[in-house]
Amino acid sequence: MSRKNQIPIFTLIAVILGLAAAYTAVSIVKKYTDTVQVVVAARDIPAYKKINADDLKLVELPRISVPKDSTASISELQGRYLIWPVAAGDVIRTSKIADQKIDSLLTAKLTHLKDPSLRAFALPYTKETGVGGEISEGDRIDIIASVKIETSGGVVGVGKTVARNVLVLKVEKPNDAGQGILIVALTPQQIEDIAFALTSGTLRYSLNGYETDIQASETKGVTGADWLERYGFWLPGQIRKEVGQ
Repeated sequence: MSRKNQIPIFTLIAVILGLAAAYTAVSIVKKYTDTVQVVVAARDIPAYKKINADDLKLVELPRISVPKDSTASISELQGRYLIWPVAAGDVIRTSKIADQKIDSLLTAKLTHLKDPSLRAFALPYTKETGVGGEISEGDRIDIIASVKIETSGGVVGVGKTVARNVLVLKVEKPNDAGQGILIVALTPQQIEDIAFALTSGTLRYSLNGYETDIQASETKGVTGADWLERYGFWLPGQIRKEVGQ
């Protein structure tokens, strides 16, 4: 091949490479400059808040920075509940929204737990029965029943942890009269057991830590005789029967 023929070939290759480089450069620039509309939080929005239109706004963001589960529809989000808090300016992600429009905040919380066996149940709450009134929404508690049961041998007093590591869904702090309410997530069987305990005695609540030992609250319970024996009180046999054995 003559030198004259080689020059056009090299020129053609250079042109092709130049076009390829230009296309790549344009694609990269477009990738970072191409924008789309997306819904973001207009203000800080706490978890489990029902979303209103004024909580949201539409902005233009680079397409590359927008997560796949974003949306450009404010109306799609109105009336639904966040299941995670969102800071002002953050993209609203549909994966952080309750699956459907729910009118009840408690229903939204139960739905988020992904356990269809759980129900919301209200419990009486005072400073004396609930850690000085310091239980808060989102805490985990153990529920201890102290009841008196009629038996053939008379009334027997019993204390027992009847529910462990229970999630607190909502708290109404004790009022001036000392009465408050805990709304917790329980199974139907737990609700029946606790409803019975409420008719026969009282409930108390202990607060769990974030890394609590759940097995530690698997106790045998205590009767009057158990308590006396555990702390070194000796009683004759007949009296032992009268206090719980």
